[in-house]
Amino acid sequence: MKIVHHPNYDAVSVNDAHRFPMRKYTYLARHLEDEGLVSNANPFIAPEPASFDHMASAHHPDYVRAVYDLTVDRARERMIGFEITEAVTRRSRLSCAGTLLAARIALDEGIACNAAGGSHHAKREGGAGFCVFNDVGMAISVLLSEGVIKRAMVIDCDVHQGDGTADIFTSNQDVFTLSVHCEKNWPYQKIPGTMDLGLDVDLEDDAYLLALDATLSEALSSFEPDIVFYNAGVDPHKD
Repeated sequence: MKIVHHPNYDAVSVNDAHRFPMRKYTYLARHLEDEGLVSNANPFIAPEPASFDHMASAHHPDYVRAVYDLTVDRARERMIGFEITEAVTRRSRLSCAGTLLAARIALDEGIACNAAGGSHHAKREGGAGFCVFNDVGMAISVLLSEGVIKRAMVIDCDVHQGDGTADIFTSNQDVFTLSVHCEKNWPYQKIPGTMDLGLDVDLEDDAYLLALDATLSEALSSFEPDIVFYNAGVDPHKD
């Protein structure tokens, strides 16, 4: 299986005291190498930063320009949780490009992974919740516009609801957004997707897996996608 990664997924301008553990991208790459999932025979595939037009397919062009030009206002930076520096902007563009590249590989080979991404709180109008751009939103939008795919499904198992992805595709019947999350958790104002399953805080593993299996069966029986984007649900916050 091919894995997409870039050293600049780790934005060095975000220090270790920040609530978002930015170093995890470096540690993940090392772990994949230690486990033998990446080697000289099967090296990481590195993306190029996403273009303005690609990002503007999912986000308002004015917001994309502000990020690229490092002119994001303080109110939006507070919503995101990062100062929008050159390193953060490059990381965000690379992460999104990595998801698009992994999607293209998966369409050819059946499966591929991006060792970053899952930035599901970024909405069409702008970023939020440590998500500058929405990588899945961009990748699907580009593939649809190119005619490479006609229908896509997003399976989001993060503890937080995928409100940004739901927002981007709220009126697009060709994209099925499924979010399985903790109901009593941020964001407190949910944006309904195609299918949402809000779970109890204290749900145990077996009950979670049963609920997930039933929900996936229902979703896949009602929608046949050309490609599935899966957010594994490794929460990006320290809590």
